[in-house]
Amino acid sequence: MKSLISNLFVALAVLFFIAYGIFLFVMGYLGIEEYLGTGWAVIAVIAAFLLRFTLPLTIGSIYGVMVFFNLNVGLSILIVIPTLVFIVPSFFVMLFAGIMAVFQPNKYKKDTQVIDVEIVS
Repeated sequence: MKSLISNLFVALAVLFFIAYGIFLFVMGYLGIEEYLGTGWAVIAVIAAFLLRFTLPLTIGSIYGVMVFFNLNVGLSILIVIPTLVFIVPSFFVMLFAGIMAVFQPNKYKKDTQVIDVEIVS
């Protein structure tokens, strides 16, 4: 019974976070579309999917929540802050990994050896 309740809680948490992500995605699109136009909103969506660059959608979701729900900036940032909590550290991790790859280019390459095999029949 206890595992059933914990599994149900995990399933509800997953559904909540999926709904939260879709909500922020839609608010980001609507916020960018309201402020910059449809073209830039489509470019932000393409950048989010292809380049994994979600910062424009996050900023757009702050503006979208502010405009469409008529909230002030503080509450809008409070609604979007969980996304920023994950974006900022991942940015620094990717930046640090890129810098380390420049200074240590051979560290991440695997040593491979070619073995010559001769088939005797």
